[in-house]
Amino acid sequence: CKNVDLSIALKGIQLNYIQSTFIVNETTAANLKKYLEQTYSLNDLNCSLIPESFKNEADLKSWQKVISLFEAHKNIKTVSVNNLSFHNQNCLAYYEVAVALSTLNEFLQDTKNLKSNFVIKTGVNSDYFLQIAKLRAIRRLWAVLKKKYN
Repeated sequence: CKNVDLSIALKGIQLNYIQSTFIVNETTAANLKKYLEQTYSLNDLNCSLIPESFKNEADLKSWQKVISLFEAHKNIKTVSVNNLSFHNQNCLAYYEVAVALSTLNEFLQDTKNLKSNFVIKTGVNSDYFLQIAKLRAIRRLWAVLKKKYN
């Protein structure tokens, strides 16, 4: 969303009918929210926001501002993990699971109350049984993690 005119980039796309994902930072998230509020009812949208960068504690603090910006809108998922880069570097499936859950654990430790749904962006390759096992493991371990914090 950096230096992009959203009215041109999203022209003709009816976001209220599709699941959309935006890669944003604190500044571009504010611009995106402004555009979405002018064009749609935010409660009718079903979209996910993924951090542009998530390398250190400052990025986590910045992302918490993004979370608070969209906090009132349940269908906008702001808690997200982008595991695609790990998948594309041929990391093992259990490593992808560990990274996803450790990132979600950091969110839970910091917020103690996860009000938003979350999204995990990961890749799937042709080893279907292993990839299905990876997705099932994330779902089951997420349930265990939620119990610990609730």
